[in-house]
Amino acid sequence: MEDRNERVDVELKRGKVEVVSALRAFNLPLYEVFFVIDCRNGSDFTRGHIASALNFPPPDPISNKMDAFYAFAQFANENFCNDRWDPIVIYGDDSAQVQDHIVWLVECLLTFINNPPKYHDGSWFIKCMAQSVQSIWILEGGYKEFVQHYPLLRYLPTSENGDTGASSMKPL
Repeated sequence: MEDRNERVDVELKRGKVEVVSALRAFNLPLYEVFFVIDCRNGSDFTRGHIASALNFPPPDPISNKMDAFYAFAQFANENFCNDRWDPIVIYGDDSAQVQDHIVWLVECLLTFINNPPKYHDGSWFIKCMAQSVQSIWILEGGYKEFVQHYPLLRYLPTSENGDTGASSMKPL
């Protein structure tokens, strides 16, 4: 992520946002309670992903990004059953679209962590996040790096049509 914007760089310096290796992130005993967000497109997610990840692909270029974020917050409400939200681990691939999406997502998360809104459809997710998240980790090397170190912690398709039964949000 060479081209991060200034705000993300400032948060990187403060320690709220870190770029971490798969070995550092998933070598911890409680990795299964991390809130993991896969920012790759839905077809890549369906072919394989970190077992506990929710998919938040880049929104369609013509859609409103904030609407997409609130839709993801509502999606997370329905699909993430955990009281612990720290850290949030975000990963993707090397494409410019996904890298831009990760930077935008980190900015959104930081905004809502620092100034949660009073109410919205995804407010439970945002409230829990704001109360408990101390750090956001961007997984260095993305899914490819993760699979090299932890092939048994990935979720692979189980049927011929590629359906994993996993939680993948459709882009708006």
